[in-house]
Amino acid sequence: MKELKWRKCPLCGAWSFYIDIPGNVIITFRITNTGEITFTCHDRTYPITDQTRIHCLSCSWSGTIDDLD
Repeated sequence: MKELKWRKCPLCGAWSFYIDIPGNVIITFRITNTGEITFTCHDRTYPITDQTRIHCLSCSWSGTIDDLD
C-alpha cells in the first residue's frame, strides 16, 4: 500500500487545516497530495473547493488549497 503524502501549510509545514462555517462550527481536515480531503471528525463534512478559504491549525496562515505546498 502506498503511503499517503499530505499537503502542507506554506508557512509552518503543518498538515492539519480547518474551515469556519456559519453557526460557530469548525471542521478540521487534511488534504493528500492528490487533492483527496480526509476529515478529522468523520461525522462532520463540508463541501470544500479549490476556492474555499482554509486555515492552518498550527499558525496564522489562511488561503486556498492551491496555495498549499
